Amino acid sequence: MSLTHSQIAEYIGAVRETVTRALISFKECGLVEIRGCMLRIPSTTALRNYVERGYLRQSAFA
Repeated sequence: MSLTHSQIAEYIGAVRETVTRALISFKECGLVEIRGCMLRIPSTTALRNYVERGYLRQSAFA
């Protein structure tokens, strides 16, 4: 499935900028791999733990 940042944002009820910041944060933490238009999540458990601990809210949007 191919989605733009804007399409992802619309789907989850956010704005494109928020999606872009979140993906950058996930990439910097090694939680996702982005190659061109492909996004890979090596460990859904690690990504879930990251989000549940609130790191995303504290770092990407401060």
